Parts: sequence; structure tokens; C-alpha cells
Amino acid sequence: MKAFPDDLVRDLTKPEILGLLEIMHYSNDAQTQKDFGHILGLVHSTFSFPNVLGGVILSTDVDASDLKGWDVTTTQHWLLNESYPEAWLKEYYEQKYYQCDPVAQTIATSFGFTTTWAEMIGVCTPAQRVVFDRAATFGMVHGVTASCFDEDSMWASFMSCAGCAEGEDVRLKPVVSYIVQRLHDSLVVWSRLLRRDGREKFTTQEREVMRWMSVGKTNGEIGSIIGLRERTVKYHVSQLFMKMDVHNRAQLVSEARKLGLLIAV
Repeated sequence: MKAFPDDLVRDLTKPEILGLLEIMHYSNDAQTQKDFGHILGLVHSTFSFPNVLGGVILSTDVDASDLKGWDVTTTQHWLLNESYPEAWLKEYYEQKYYQCDPVAQTIATSFGFTTTWAEMIGVCTPAQRVVFDRAATFGMVHGVTASCFDEDSMWASFMSCAGCAEGEDVRLKPVVSYIVQRLHDSLVVWSRLLRRDGREKFTTQEREVMRWMSVGKTNGEIGSIIGLRERTVKYHVSQLFMKMDVHNRAQLVSEARKLGLLIAV
């Protein structure tokens, strides 16, 4: 078991620590777009970031040479915008800034990172600098972006927080990184489900039943573990068979593993 990173909270205020605890609490059960949006809202309201955006991208869809694959119509990715200016996002896509944005390039082609925008500006080309200059006209001068990468599924998750005062980006950099790491697995599962059929299809109880089925528990045993009647568990199992289009427990577990739905119990 990993030790809690004490240095994470050393420079936080009491309200920020309480907010971080709330974010950690909700991240444990986040499963839907609404859940993730709520968490991004907490990041926005807890820390000094007026602008917060998160999302996921399937790295295999991206041409690393010029990122043309970031075109919104062809690349598998989902954005959850909490408070980025809509006018900026419109300009970003219309002008195809993603093709030269060093932050977007790093998200799509790295194995995870955390950086302040100032650090990125220090090493970018003049063409890449245009993206930051344009963002600054929308009040987004200082910011932090963090990402995580899942090698098995090739999905990358990320969060960008911007608009803070100078120095706040450095102070809150480890916090942004930690939150993305906490959300990553759930974001990947959500993204793979959306890619499969475009909808969030499993309830919380169905997810729990699925997890315990994967380790060979019977309906009765699952009911005792999660506090449900055996007939209720049986109903959830039948719903899972229908939703996954399978005919037995072995097929269901196999399909769930392919989708990355099973978390260790």
C-alpha cells in the first residue's frame, strides 16, 4: 500500500484540505459524466483556478507527427468543460490549435506528465507560443496540466486548470497531478464504455455484482457481501447478461475484462 503523500497538503489552507478530501471521497465512486463534472466543479470552487477542464483521449487515434488526429470529428476523445471560456474553445478548434499546442501534443503522446504552463512556454517554439498568447487574451496566463496514461487500453486522461495568479500554479501543481491520478482508472472505464455504444450502461450495483462475479462468488455470497437479497443479485446478473449480450458468467467476466471494467477486490 502506498503511503499518503504528506507533502501534498503541506502548503494547502484548511478549506483547501477539506475540499481535497471531498474530491477524494467522490472520486472513489465516479462513474458517469455527471459525477466527473461534479468533481471538476469542486476543483474549480476549492482551488484558485477560475478555468477547469478535463477529459480523455484514445492515443492510438492520434498521428503523433502533426496531431491531425485531434480533429474533433475523427478522434475518440471526450471533454468535460467546467469553466473554460466557450469562446476560447470555439477558437481553439476552429483554428486547429491542437495541431501545434505542446500541451495537447504531450497529453496524446506521453506516458503521463504534470507541468505548469510557464514550464511549457519555456521550451516551446514560436509557433507553439501562439496558443499560449491567445489563451492569455481570455485571462488564462498561468495554469497547470496533468495527465495519466493507461498502456493496456491506450487511453490518456487529463485535467487543465488555468487563470490562477502567478505562483499558484507551482503551489497547486502536485494537487492537480494527484487528482488526475485518483480519477484516471474511472475515466478510462467510462471512456471505453462510451466508445463501445455511446452510453453509460451499468448501475453502481451492477458494477459491484460484476466485480464479485469475477472472483467466483455465487449470487448468495455476493448478496451477503454487498447487502442485497439473493434474488436481487440474480436480477442484476440477468440484466448484466442482457446488457453485455452474453449467456453465462464466464462470458460476462471475459467481456468485462476486455472493456477494463473489473477493479481488483
